[in-house]
Amino acid sequence: MSHLVQIQTEVRDPLAIRAACGRLALPEPVLGETKLFSSMAVGWAVQLPEWRYPVVCDVATAKIAFDNFGGRWND
Repeated sequence: MSHLVQIQTEVRDPLAIRAACGRLALPEPVLGETKLFSSMAVGWAVQLPEWRYPVVCDVATAKIAFDNFGGRWND
């Protein structure tokens, strides 16, 4: 039997983003405009291991933008 889980969250706190990066031993997040393959995103960029493009957290809208190349870079 399979299970489906849906999680809805909002990312609004830059200090929480920074703290999460520290706990996960990720590089410090960088605020600015970031290229995501064929688009651009503005917010706090978090670089994940083995990902070509970072995850970008827009704290103004609480949205997250990323391009994981269809899951080919990592989980």
